[in-house]
Amino acid sequence: MRMSTLSGYKRLWTPGEGCMWEADLPNLHLMRMNAHYIAPPERPDQWEEWLQQARQYRRWVREHLHDAYGWHIRLQFDGVRAWVRLARDESFAVDLQPGETVIVRGEAKHLSGNATLWLAFDWCDRTQGSAGAWSGWSTALASASIPTDGRWHRFQVEGRVPSFDTARYWARPILGQDATADPEPGSLLLRALEVQFPASVERSRRLSMLQYRQRLSFDDALYTRRDLRWVQRCFVCGFIFLYDRIFWDPERMRYRVDELLEQADREFGGFDAVVLWHAYPRIGADERNQFDFWRDMPGSIRGVRRAVERFHQHGVKVFIPYMPWDIGTRREPQPDADALAEMVASLDADGIFLDTMVEAPARLREAVDSKRRGVAFEPEGHPAIEEIERCNASWAQWLQVFEGIGVLHLKWIEQRHIQHQIRRWDTDHTSELAAAWLNGSGVLVWENVFGSWNPWRWEDRAALRRMAPVWRATSDLLHGGEWLPCYPVSAHGVLASCWRQKHRWLWTFYRQTDGQAVTTLSMPPALQAKQWQWYDLWRGEPLQPVRQRESWVVEFPLERFGAVLAVSGEADRNLRHLLELQHRLHVANRYPPAQDTHTASLSVVHPLPPPAPPSPKRAPEQAAFVAGGTVRFIVRHVRRECGCYPDPDTPAADWKRFLTGNPFHEEIEHHVTQRLGDFHIMTSPVTNAQYQAFLDATGYTPAEPTNFLRHWGGKHCPAHLLDEPVVYVDIHDARAYAAWMGARLPTEWEWQHAAETLGGRFSHGVVWEWTESLRDDGHTRFVMLRGGSRYQATGSLWYFPGGRQPLTTHAKFILMYPGLDRCATIGFRCVW
Repeated sequence: MRMSTLSGYKRLWTPGEGCMWEADLPNLHLMRMNAHYIAPPERPDQWEEWLQQARQYRRWVREHLHDAYGWHIRLQFDGVRAWVRLARDESFAVDLQPGETVIVRGEAKHLSGNATLWLAFDWCDRTQGSAGAWSGWSTALASASIPTDGRWHRFQVEGRVPSFDTARYWARPILGQDATADPEPGSLLLRALEVQFPASVERSRRLSMLQYRQRLSFDDALYTRRDLRWVQRCFVCGFIFLYDRIFWDPERMRYRVDELLEQADREFGGFDAVVLWHAYPRIGADERNQFDFWRDMPGSIRGVRRAVERFHQHGVKVFIPYMPWDIGTRREPQPDADALAEMVASLDADGIFLDTMVEAPARLREAVDSKRRGVAFEPEGHPAIEEIERCNASWAQWLQVFEGIGVLHLKWIEQRHIQHQIRRWDTDHTSELAAAWLNGSGVLVWENVFGSWNPWRWEDRAALRRMAPVWRATSDLLHGGEWLPCYPVSAHGVLASCWRQKHRWLWTFYRQTDGQAVTTLSMPPALQAKQWQWYDLWRGEPLQPVRQRESWVVEFPLERFGAVLAVSGEADRNLRHLLELQHRLHVANRYPPAQDTHTASLSVVHPLPPPAPPSPKRAPEQAAFVAGGTVRFIVRHVRRECGCYPDPDTPAADWKRFLTGNPFHEEIEHHVTQRLGDFHIMTSPVTNAQYQAFLDATGYTPAEPTNFLRHWGGKHCPAHLLDEPVVYVDIHDARAYAAWMGARLPTEWEWQHAAETLGGRFSHGVVWEWTESLRDDGHTRFVMLRGGSRYQATGSLWYFPGGRQPLTTHAKFILMYPGLDRCATIGFRCVW
């Protein structure tokens, strides 16, 4: 069989989990690095040589970024997974079919541990073309063993594409190691990789249409575009969970942009941008896709756009998220790139947060630029160096730091690239702030983590309040000045960085221990002339140089963080304003408040009291009697990132074990004892016919009617739906029906006790069911659903649970607004 070969260019392979490109520069003996950071010099006396080598490394990378023969891939297998993937465009163009032979060749050097390379295939969503989301994989199929002598060896691994649904997915070859094949950790180097597959005229035609990169050097065009320069000043970004009361007022039914930004100014020194998070973890409860969630927000697209305009009036940019894994809900009539571009334009958004991604889809820039210019792309994962040509910002999430933190790898290569430090589940954000402060980068402020409240403590907020003004006032220096990272200082345990221009030098400091101490900074010879003025930017105070032996120094009190500025000549108006602001903040933030109200939240151990019970009526004959008693319940469910509520007997100090959404894949087990009275319960959910009778008798109309009984298509239920469970009702619509019946909604425990007692008589699993379990922690409101539904979104673990559920499980359903809360999959039943 005639085979075709792809080889010879670096972008042909994409390092994934546990893998990174490394330059073949053996003479840089002081350079230690990983994908995230460049390590500081090991000794202070090595700093000048280390800096020279760091600059040499940066220059080489920018000149040879796309040269396949100057790089190798480091595969660092931690016992879970480490994979290198064939590029998306090439994989999609080749379009491998079941049964075809695929060969991957290259050179490998064994460093430690596991010495086996495996060939496998990812399955990617075909409807989105080469940008299709990952939808599963083949498992490891074929392998090659690498000699363990520490030398380079040629290898070849050959396998056949297994059977898969070619109508829904396309196959992407991957090479690496995985716990499912062999969990032994290991480390390998790979280079000169090539892939072979059966040749065909059609494949050759499709491959010839790809625009192969001729340029070898780094392309900085994105950073010179005037419409995108705002990103370089975007230091503090707020993650806004739209269901939070700080953004949406459910009682007054209005967006609270002004109040949100007032709080941001007061607590964090203001936001430069926000991410408006809208769908997850709700998405998947019914067939609505991520774009539908915008359409069903209060006021629909127009209402959200007005909120965006309000952010813009305050000078705050707005990101919206893109979830590439959303492939199991309703499909848009066009590719995601086009749908996303249209949504960006409709909302007048300024940026796209690429959820779970490490790269921007190939067509996305072209599609978005055609609808709205000046839109930034920011992936959640850590992108490869070449990806920052397409993404001018990225999250610095859970990065692997060195002792002494180090230099952000991507920012060293391109100083204008902004990275936002974030460790969403941490309660102490000192490490994120320190890394951002020493690298002239930024932070993401995230407190409501998908309905799990994890507030920033006062110390971190106070520090950020003083960092933000310095960043904003010196942004041109941080992104355009000469950067001297890991700047040597004499004080033990103090880390520093420096940026300099002709008339300004800026130092930032981080002290690794608590407390305060006077720190000395030696004045560079060029700055010892009288025209240089010195300022403590952390305290907003002038500094006076003093002579120590044969040199000049400035001395200043250093708390956890600090900053010193030297300027040639007198302070201008902007600098005077900055000094005044910083001095006020220094005085105001000297001591924490006696009570930090910002971090407060309400207990969700018990649900809120239900509405006043209606005038009791006799239960209908078809309602089943359930004897009460003291019942011990056990409920198990996957935690998910939204967490849950604590059991009643859980000590407050241990509530976080339930409330937090981390680790999201672990199971929560509830043990609850309830004293239940006797009750009657409907053996199946309320039907459309029964709800129609309620409307006919009462004329009920909800105050906010959006999506109310949407499936009816009018005021009357179609005949074919009469016996189906009523859906597209929120908890208030359900309570209204129950009150008319002289009944109420069941509690979680009544629902479970009835289901376990009545057995087969208790019909469930057709639709999720509202229960009388509304909780509100002061930030997020939610209800526990029971039963499961016929609908199940497939293709991603991030979706809301679907399908018929066990009686001993429940799902946290976060509330926002009736139009969004009414779903095609949620109904209810009544108890008396």
